[in-house]
Amino acid sequence: MKRYLATFFLPIGVLLIATAQPTFANLIVNGDFQNGNLSGWDTTPAATGSNFGVAGIPPAHDTLGVYFAANDPYFDSISQTFVTTPGASYHLTFFYEVLDPSSPPNNGFRVLFNGVVIFENLNAISGFGPFSFPNLVATGSLTTLEFQGRNAHDKDFLDDVDLTPTPAANVGGTGYWANHTEAWCVLTITLGCQSYTQAQIIAFMQNPTRGDMTYHLAAQLAAAKLNVDCAFTDSSCVASAIAAADAWLCDNLIGSNVRANSQEWKDITATFNTLADYNNGQLCAPPR
Repeated sequence: MKRYLATFFLPIGVLLIATAQPTFANLIVNGDFQNGNLSGWDTTPAATGSNFGVAGIPPAHDTLGVYFAANDPYFDSISQTFVTTPGASYHLTFFYEVLDPSSPPNNGFRVLFNGVVIFENLNAISGFGPFSFPNLVATGSLTTLEFQGRNAHDKDFLDDVDLTPTPAANVGGTGYWANHTEAWCVLTITLGCQSYTQAQIIAFMQNPTRGDMTYHLAAQLAAAKLNVDCAFTDSSCVASAIAAADAWLCDNLIGSNVRANSQEWKDITATFNTLADYNNGQLCAPPR
């Protein structure tokens, strides 16, 4: 079993408190590089000055890992592409170390999730530690994780790459969000084409005007957005309903007195039911 002790590190990353979670298989092949090579990884050498491979990482990590030592401005790259669920969240962890005794340092390291840079560290002083990136959302059925590195003076190291589905987050209904303001990650929410304050939205949730269905839809739409954006719940089954509700509320403003027996409401009823079912934990995300 690998052991290491991180004494300090560069000023980036997420420190998580360990809690009991379901166990998922690592989606990354050969993420610990203990077979001594880059099998399972696609590699792209730097245009000039390429120098990367598998070697021993210095103590205290003291195990095999990938080193990046390209000495020109270009980056070497390793990547893997794997099957994901669109809209689902994933949790990435890895060990990263910089060795650069020179001043000024001349190195660089990037992490890309599906082509988007989620971490970049340039010209760092020597240091090491574990990194954690929860709630990375897949946008398609295939996702690529890529690491890019270079170090003109010594080496950047990578090891213990682990990517697993984020345990399913639980949705809350309008009652939950109206009574748990501490769980909100935003102070305003756009509903349709207008932004509303937390106080306004809570009023929609707690006291919707009975005959005006725009308030009922607004309450469910706000709860769905809070679930997705603040609780990081699976949005794969509700994204289209959220978009449809926003479009409808742009044409039928909140407070415009749309009645339950009107054609306008009949046109959006299926969307309303989808939002309500989602917020009640009856679709792709479990209830609280």
